[in-house]
Amino acid sequence: MSRKIHTVLFDFDGVLLDSGSDIAAAVNAALINFNCVQVPEANIRTFIGNGAVRLLERSLGYSLYGLERNQSVEDISLPGDTEKKEHFDRIFHALFPWYIEYYRNNCTVYSTLYPGVPELLVELYDRGMKMGVVSNKPLDLSHCILSHFGLERFFGSVVGPESTQQLKPDPDGILFALKELKGFPAKTLMVGDADTDIQAARAARVISCAFTGGFGDREALLAENADIIIDSMGELTGSRIQDLGYILGEA
Repeated sequence: MSRKIHTVLFDFDGVLLDSGSDIAAAVNAALINFNCVQVPEANIRTFIGNGAVRLLERSLGYSLYGLERNQSVEDISLPGDTEKKEHFDRIFHALFPWYIEYYRNNCTVYSTLYPGVPELLVELYDRGMKMGVVSNKPLDLSHCILSHFGLERFFGSVVGPESTQQLKPDPDGILFALKELKGFPAKTLMVGDADTDIQAARAARVISCAFTGGFGDREALLAENADIIIDSMGELTGSRIQDLGYILGEA
């Protein structure tokens, strides 16, 4: 039985697309609209990867209280003190839909594809390989951006949190894509820039590729011990991907 890889799944933000500047601009536009302090783009980039809700929670927490990525309002509140949390919730419930609408209308101003991505997609497509996007990004936004860059034709499956009601590291998004693509886990590669991508790949029993040039925390990403690690998308080629099944099967 052939061990060649036939299916390749990609995370979106931080893997195919450097969307950090558009996301940061939208976050700060929302914060300004609600009289909050702007957040440096470098910080916002570290907040990306766990869905739009967590992105806005982290950004608002930093704006209001200087919270770090893994902190919550409860971490700085005294027992029984709900004032900070109530203030946070009031702003967040208005901020979130405002951000989504603004970003939807401004999601391709600064965003660019990572070097090597267009060439890789064309090569994989010409080889007859199946491809999908499995992202924690809202599905309509992924479709909008893929269409802008002329990439929709490459992907037989585009999965967002609405598809399964789950976010990575839950494997359901990967499994959903495989069902749509009629792919097999042992012949599938998942490329991601965050530890949650590798965790989802492992749970779905697909081969994992860690891309260190995206938004994810490098230390956390490397700690997941992905099957292969790349520093640039240009390191991936069709022949290298197809042969991974043989190479890893012999390891």
